[in-house]
Amino acid sequence: MTKDVAILSFAFNENCQRLGCIINNVGLVFMEAVDDFKTEKIISRSSGEKLYYLPLFKEWITTDQNTVYFWDWKEEKVHNQISETEGHLITTVCEIPHLRALAVAMVMNDD
Repeated sequence: MTKDVAILSFAFNENCQRLGCIINNVGLVFMEAVDDFKTEKIISRSSGEKLYYLPLFKEWITTDQNTVYFWDWKEEKVHNQISETEGHLITTVCEIPHLRALAVAMVMNDD
């Protein structure tokens, strides 16, 4: 990697001891504790600015301004996505274990 590399977002799967990162100009990068966090998998992609791991659903997801992307980590592709109408910006995502639900916080974009 070059010196212009920046980690834009990261998440950690405690069960598998796997670290996922979104790295500019690279894509999704995954590393595991079992091998001292050496790069295990790189998924080049153009979608997603923030990365989350959802332990309740055992899912890696990325979000951009108005879409949530659900990743098939082994197949290295998006297997589902949820898009909101234009004018809403995703701010964060979290699980609600008691309800077995995913909450997506959004704000109105007044552009």
